[in-house]
Amino acid sequence: MKAFPNSPMVIILLASFGRCQAEQAASSQTSTLSPTPYSIIANDANSRIWERTLSEQGAKGQSTSQIQRYTELATGLNYQDPTTGQWVPSKEEIDFALRRVNRALNTEKLLALLHDKAPHFFEIAEVVGKWVWIQFSEKQPSEITRVLSELGFHWNNHRQLWQHPCGTITEWADYDPRKRYGSHSAASKIV
Repeated sequence: MKAFPNSPMVIILLASFGRCQAEQAASSQTSTLSPTPYSIIANDANSRIWERTLSEQGAKGQSTSQIQRYTELATGLNYQDPTTGQWVPSKEEIDFALRRVNRALNTEKLLALLHDKAPHFFEIAEVVGKWVWIQFSEKQPSEITRVLSELGFHWNNHRQLWQHPCGTITEWADYDPRKRYGSHSAASKIV
């Protein structure tokens, strides 16, 4: 059997092998703790930012944290709740039982509902005769239209606004109801 010569190359190889063994031993003593679940940390109309934290504990007891984050993008992902002003996830289902109940409300009861449950709509509502109209300067996301529908409003394509008949169903008018019945801002006459 031949002995390895005492050469610098053999010593370097043995030293490298020893260092690799030490690193493997140290990494086997490093444990990854379970990550926190992803949670939403920020959102707006078309995005949500999700985040979680991974914690790792080293061989000497030191801990490090790593934050993982991603952004979810989609048109109309969230809507601004008219009652709270907060961004909440969109849902596309309309509660038709609630719509039927709200559709039968008279003007005073509808305005009270808007004032209490949807103050953003109450601020822009216009009372035209016994009806209530809501008009926006631009197209609204589906969540806003869902809420208006559940409140008992319907879209008038001719006038380009949302209307609530407040229990008064009439035929289509070829005149301007504002001129015939008068109109005022709902907020100008607090209920």
